[in-house]
Amino acid sequence: MTRRRSGPRGRRTPPVVALALGLLGLIGLVGVLVVVLRGRGDGGPAPLPLAGETVTVQGPELENELGNIQDAFKPFREQTGIRVVVAGNANFEEDIGEQVRDGDPPDIALFPQPGLIDDLASEIVPLSDDLADTVRRNYDEDSRLEHVTVGDQVLAVPATADLKSLVWYSPRAFAEAGYEVPTTLAELEQLARRMADDDHVPFCLGLESGVATGWPLTDWIEDYVLRQLGPEVYDAWWRHEIPFDDPDVVGVAEHVVDFLSQPGFVYDDIRDAATRPTSEAGLPLLNDGCMMYRMAHFQARYWPVNTDIGEDGDVDAFSLPGATEDQRPALTGGTYAAAFSDRRAVRATMEYIASERYARERARTQPGFLSPNVQVDPGIYLSTVDRDAAEVLRAADVVRYDASDLMPGVIGADLYWDAAVDITQDEVTVRDAFAEIEASWPEP
Repeated sequence: MTRRRSGPRGRRTPPVVALALGLLGLIGLVGVLVVVLRGRGDGGPAPLPLAGETVTVQGPELENELGNIQDAFKPFREQTGIRVVVAGNANFEEDIGEQVRDGDPPDIALFPQPGLIDDLASEIVPLSDDLADTVRRNYDEDSRLEHVTVGDQVLAVPATADLKSLVWYSPRAFAEAGYEVPTTLAELEQLARRMADDDHVPFCLGLESGVATGWPLTDWIEDYVLRQLGPEVYDAWWRHEIPFDDPDVVGVAEHVVDFLSQPGFVYDDIRDAATRPTSEAGLPLLNDGCMMYRMAHFQARYWPVNTDIGEDGDVDAFSLPGATEDQRPALTGGTYAAAFSDRRAVRATMEYIASERYARERARTQPGFLSPNVQVDPGIYLSTVDRDAAEVLRAADVVRYDASDLMPGVIGADLYWDAAVDITQDEVTVRDAFAEIEASWPEP
């Protein structure tokens, strides 16, 4: 960010020099949080350089998160004059491709799936060399950029980060029942069986999420694949170096589905999960309707107002354990900002999204937000869960992006989600569903 500069204290800039400086400043604008130049020493600020420009941004975010994103652009508008209009679309994954094909995409799209960015790569405006260099510096401890880089061109800015490998619970309910946080997957499953024996429902589960309905179950499966088969198999799976219906992967998925399908293991039964909104599915935890809710850190924004989050609060979260106590991989996700327009105002907006200021503005008013920008101090986050999640992502030995989000859009943002729903409703077996997906994998 360029700061406003003035002459030495007590000295007055001559009018001719001020005019020259103003003209030079206007000529040198590059569209990035530009300096608001002073006119005369006793005059007001010059007109905002990009006043009147409008940039449209569209993503899958809705409700309170949508407002949080819009609010984060207020300082940007004050400094540049650019009006950023943010729209949420519950059918984003389905609609964005059609909008691009019709020649009517937003100026900037917030993609939850790098696989969709790859599908639309030929229509996306690559980052400028300067912005790409900035992004490489600010995200150099994260593998996120490899998923949106084609050749030597970076196509998108990582805008948000998610830690998905979390299990929410009620510290009070655990203490009253004498339960302890598990340290391995085997302990987690033993704890769930003990809860069921004690007439408690171990898990809440909700799969309804518009066109993305089904994704929470794919997260369950991917977390288990990463832990039980290891990162090498995980990477080979999403890259399609092994088939989608690889026998070992199918075996892990069957284990997850069988585990959750046990009588009394899911609140209101697993067969109803497809009609239970993801944003509301964890609420029974607050009233002991269920004991655990495996959901990303962004669940923090869906708890009711005044919910106390933390180890002594109404809810807290622990990391989904690994196969052994010393193994705790982190499954992550997030959104990427990609531009479909090369206007100066759009370039300025992309630079702002990549900035630490944008992250601070997002974080200061809403729990459940994480920035993948390594320059951002974890202390800015509102809740202890968010701060802990940021530290987990920084410290984890094995961090992998959500596999379904990396797969081609027709697979990860369509068929796999549909299969997750069909499996929970006993319409198809895991083996048959995965075989159908493998048969539909697009040719390279």
